[in-house]
Amino acid sequence: MRWLFFTLFVLLHFGCEKSSKEVHIPEIDFTRLTQEAGIAITDAVKKLETSQSSQDLTTLGLYLQAHGLYEEAALSYQAAAKLPNTPTKTNYWLAITLATIGEYKQALESCSQYENYAPAYWRSGFWLIDLGKIEEAELHFKKALEIDKTAVAAMVGLARAWLQQNKPSQAVQILEEIRDRGGNHPYLSYLLGTSYQRAGDFEKAAPLLQEIVKGPPKWDDPWLLEMTTYQRGFAASITRAIAKLDDGDIVGALGDLQILARTNPRNAAVLTNLATVQMQLGQIDNAYTTCTASIRWNPNHATSQMNMALLLLHKNELELASQYVQKAIELEPANARAQALAGNIAFQTRKVHEAATYFERAISIGSNDPNDREMLGLAYLDLGKSDKAIEQFNFALRISPDGTLAIGGLVIALFNNGQTSEAKQVLNNALSRFPNDPNLVRAANFLTKQGVK
Repeated sequence: MRWLFFTLFVLLHFGCEKSSKEVHIPEIDFTRLTQEAGIAITDAVKKLETSQSSQDLTTLGLYLQAHGLYEEAALSYQAAAKLPNTPTKTNYWLAITLATIGEYKQALESCSQYENYAPAYWRSGFWLIDLGKIEEAELHFKKALEIDKTAVAAMVGLARAWLQQNKPSQAVQILEEIRDRGGNHPYLSYLLGTSYQRAGDFEKAAPLLQEIVKGPPKWDDPWLLEMTTYQRGFAASITRAIAKLDDGDIVGALGDLQILARTNPRNAAVLTNLATVQMQLGQIDNAYTTCTASIRWNPNHATSQMNMALLLLHKNELELASQYVQKAIELEPANARAQALAGNIAFQTRKVHEAATYFERAISIGSNDPNDREMLGLAYLDLGKSDKAIEQFNFALRISPDGTLAIGGLVIALFNNGQTSEAKQVLNNALSRFPNDPNLVRAANFLTKQGVK
């Protein structure tokens, strides 16, 4: 491999020096690439040095994006957009790349020019949900459906937006439509179960909510699929393995990833996904070994650090878990999941001030997870900030009206804020629906100890 890296260095160093005035070729870390990918990208650079064209600069961006070099891909697309005759889809691929690295606002701006392509609208809708702009997201999903009435991604996005606006009946209707058309992915079942639950149909909700929660399936997006055709060798193999994981074939994904790990024992993407699969299958010791190897070879890979924190949290090794999640945050400060995980660990170790800070950061970054709101509310409760706790519990209940942890916290916060009658009313209403819920029983016991009958 050394000859390859040396050759690539010479080509890039002298080639880029020659053409730097005309086009901006990003610095590329070829040590992160397999030989096949490195050769393909080197060929793309050589062609670009000759042509100086926006088309070839976009092609370079496609190769970089397809192999996980997102920052470098974004630079290539941005440079291509400044040249004449920029390919039509360049800014779309740029938008997806920017969103991948957390630059949602720039991604939305890049995507806004595609007025007749449904995926541009529903992707923007999901990014807006991540930013907490639910009403605006709803408009984007509806626009996508005006263009393509069969766009399942837009229908799911609309259901999510309605759930967050406390409109579960509308969410049920559109999710049932997807189900009746043959949509049976576990993620869709979970969303439908959640919608039934919030609409008060607990009998229908129960079996659907017992399934393992997975991420969404891969939505139909021909332009994104075009990008994946630029993958070479290993990158194409890992894409197939991750596709199995997304489709719920965990055992199949495990087999593919184990094979890839034998041939690519130091690759962060392989090891991270393998550890994730092992955790889902309950193979905690195997996941720990895989995660340890990933961190040994890729100490600056944030997801590996966060996976290790999760594993250590599972083992109740809280202080060590905190060290790993701190490293993940250092590497990716804008990762809301890492900030929330740090908040949970801090809360469990009774570092309530730190916990509140982490949850505040997670929410400010764009977390729309009601659990983060609940935990921030509990931290405020411990800190004696009852008014702020009430605000967070109400936020959480707008998204998850049946969240008894938030309801119980709200009862206590209302009492501490001098709103005793409101606290009693909230508790009584909740107990009539969930008479034996432990969160509500704790809240009732609290009021009893305070002399409230």
